[in-house]
Amino acid sequence: MQPGRQLCAPGLAGALALMQEVGDADVVRRWGAAWLADSGRDPAAPDVALACALAASDAASAALGAGDSLGAAALLEEGLEVLRAHGAAPATAAEIAGALEVRARGRARALSWHRPCPARCHPPPALPEPLGAQTQERAAPRLP
Repeated sequence: MQPGRQLCAPGLAGALALMQEVGDADVVRRWGAAWLADSGRDPAAPDVALACALAASDAASAALGAGDSLGAAALLEEGLEVLRAHGAAPATAAEIAGALEVRARGRARALSWHRPCPARCHPPPALPEPLGAQTQERAAPRLP
C-alpha cells in the first residue's frame, strides 16, 4: 500500500501524532503529506497538517543536533508551509515563522560581517593593562 492511500480520516491525526511522539517523524511527514495530497479538503486535514508540522519540527531539532542548520531551516519551512496550506494552528505557524525570521536576521548579520567596512578592517587600538593587574602588584609586595 502506498503512503496515504486508503487511510481513513477518523483517528488518523491521532495515530500520526502518536507516531511522532515515539520518534517516527519521517514516517509521519511522508504519510501525512501523502494523505493531505489525496484528501486535503477533509475536515481532519488541519489536524493531520499539525501532526506533520510537529514531525518536521522534531526532524529539524535532530538536524540541528547533527550540526545541519540549513537542513533544520528547510524542515521548519516545510512544517510552516503545511500549516499555512491547511489553515492549521495559526499560533504554531507564527512561532515557526518567528524562529525562521530570527535565523534569517542572524544569517544576514553574519554575512554583513564579511563585507568590506573601514571600521571593521582595522583592529581596535590596544587597551592598557587591566586595572586589576596593576592593583595586585601594589597590594602584594615581592619578597626576595
